[in-house]
Amino acid sequence: METINQSLLNKIGNELSNQSFHIAKQVLTDRFNRFPVKNNIPHNKEMSHEFIKTFIILFGESLMNSDLQEAERTLMNWADQTANFAVKYGQSLDVALQPIPFVRLEIIAVLKNIAEIEDIPMTEWFDVIKKIAILFDFAHYRFCETYVENYQKKDAELKNTLQQYAYSVVPLFEGLGVLPLKGQIESEEMFLKDTVLHQCLEQKLTALIIDLSGVYTLNENSIIEVFQLTDALKLLGVRIILTGFRPELAIKAIQLNVQLDRVQTLGSLKQALSALQYTKN
Repeated sequence: METINQSLLNKIGNELSNQSFHIAKQVLTDRFNRFPVKNNIPHNKEMSHEFIKTFIILFGESLMNSDLQEAERTLMNWADQTANFAVKYGQSLDVALQPIPFVRLEIIAVLKNIAEIEDIPMTEWFDVIKKIAILFDFAHYRFCETYVENYQKKDAELKNTLQQYAYSVVPLFEGLGVLPLKGQIESEEMFLKDTVLHQCLEQKLTALIIDLSGVYTLNENSIIEVFQLTDALKLLGVRIILTGFRPELAIKAIQLNVQLDRVQTLGSLKQALSALQYTKN
């Protein structure tokens, strides 16, 4: 990198900055011709144009910066901000990356125009192209990395919210509630003990029916934690009845040496209501 032609990089950088508006416009034209917008995919052409134009300008400035690490930091900040926006806007990663090949093509077009004018040795062009490739790939990688990190964070927050709704105690009568568990219950999702205990205290329940009829998968840790939940509730004076405990779940509990007789189990919610003497008049 010591022998790199900084004058040539400056010329390329200036040309990119000067043409940034038109380059961004051409990138979007090519992008939407190749990937037509689908009705269910969020898009904003004005914002997209601004992000691409800004990238072209910053990329040009980075080429003119002889400090490679500083140049990378400039592009890193752009990638972080743009990726954050894409996640918040609800844009998928594959859609967000659609302009990338067309940006490359426009940069190559600028290089070609300069190469036709300037008499530059091939070895110097190789060094220049090397820096361009390093910076472009770095920005690309950083964008993907930040997008994934923010998407996973957003997904975890959404999952946590859904779990809170999924593990809601539904009041049936005064002092009686039901906790319907559904779907696939993973052990990491069984943070519900504190949530359920709090709801039972808040609703002043004396009895709770935990219905497992909608559960199709319980792993080993989840089965243990369900019974730990029933033990905790009984210590609070809440009577517990498990319903919908299918044979395969019972067999799994027995294999884990879980004492099923420590909590009352019945086949259905109707049977539980009858046992609790809540019957239809």
